[in-house]
Amino acid sequence: MDEEWNIVCDPHAAAIVFAAPPALTSVGFNVTKQCRLEEAACRRRFTQTGRPLDFVAAMADVFFRYEPPEIIFHDPLAAALIFEPSLCQTKRHRIEVDLMSEHALVRTRSVAEPASKPHHVSDSVDVRKFFRALLFNRRRLIWRISGMGCTRGESGQLLQGPQVESKKRPDGRPDLARGRSASPANADVFDLDT
Repeated sequence: MDEEWNIVCDPHAAAIVFAAPPALTSVGFNVTKQCRLEEAACRRRFTQTGRPLDFVAAMADVFFRYEPPEIIFHDPLAAALIFEPSLCQTKRHRIEVDLMSEHALVRTRSVAEPASKPHHVSDSVDVRKFFRALLFNRRRLIWRISGMGCTRGESGQLLQGPQVESKKRPDGRPDLARGRSASPANADVFDLDT
């Protein structure tokens, strides 16, 4: 996690965020860049999976007009981790933004202080699992991201707040995985080797 775009853009804000008390999960470019699809694969996968991802295919068309022939899913991976933390392996670190060196605007450092490692830093991602969640559990993932914890009721209405059944995992965190849709029969549509 040495050079990160969001830190480059505003290192002082990043320093404040990482110094704040809540523990954060950080997903660096070294991890997000693994979640990529080339243009042909992107078109094939997003058009074969059905209507809910038509908007992604349309956005990809615009992207491919101006960028290299692949899409890297930086923000979708970070957002997906909110609901599927098992997508990435993390290690605990203390993160400081170095504002004093000549590289002040582009560097972060992980400090090995055992007593103070509040943040989770992703060091790897299960790429297949990420794309399967994005492509095959898309309704749940999109609803949760767009509704931030909302879900659909039996008749399709959006439920939120006290209407949403609250389930807890053994570790006490909310279970955001309920309603997981099984991979469809054409699950081989997403195969990284093709």
